[in-house]
Amino acid sequence: MKVLIISHAYVERDNHKKIEELAKVAGLEIAVVYPISWKTWHGEEKEQRAKSKERSSYTEFPLDTFFSGDGGRYFYNPLHFFSAIKEFKPDLIHLEEEPFTPVALQTAIFSHLLRIKMTFFTWENINLPLGAVRSSIEQLVFKMSNKAQSGSSGAVERLRQRGYRKDVVILPQFGVDTEAFKKESPCKGDSFCKSFLN
Repeated sequence: MKVLIISHAYVERDNHKKIEELAKVAGLEIAVVYPISWKTWHGEEKEQRAKSKERSSYTEFPLDTFFSGDGGRYFYNPLHFFSAIKEFKPDLIHLEEEPFTPVALQTAIFSHLLRIKMTFFTWENINLPLGAVRSSIEQLVFKMSNKAQSGSSGAVERLRQRGYRKDVVILPQFGVDTEAFKKESPCKGDSFCKSFLN
């Protein structure tokens, strides 16, 4: 099965660890679309180029964007984005962006035109008014998607309040790197520290 994952979060190379793990799963072929550059709210400029295919277990499409740095407004160059989808020919598109954003609309339209199943991920757990345009985008994405994934039960509740009736799986976006986060004794042989635990 070929899965295309789309998110501005993958402009950060550390976040590719999830993609690397998914690429190890037998029967899965993974590609990822992300902005070629991203300016954070702190003014930090991120720029990412794809690794060469010889050094990577998955396909990367770093693409030009409009409104880079603003997760609620950005979208990909339509021609380049459509070409990446056509080149990879996924069986499933998984969007890790809020369903009321321009990139969600863009992804939903392209997946619909190409008859590709689509899922989306959401962290949003506060049901704030979106306005007419964003509400319309969200409802269209709801209609065109096949399933959703959320980072919390609160995000599922918001989806239900907004009228999403399809299946939702609760699973944090990146999971936990068990190599970086290991359970260890808080004292590590420190007798002073141990005296407080006895």
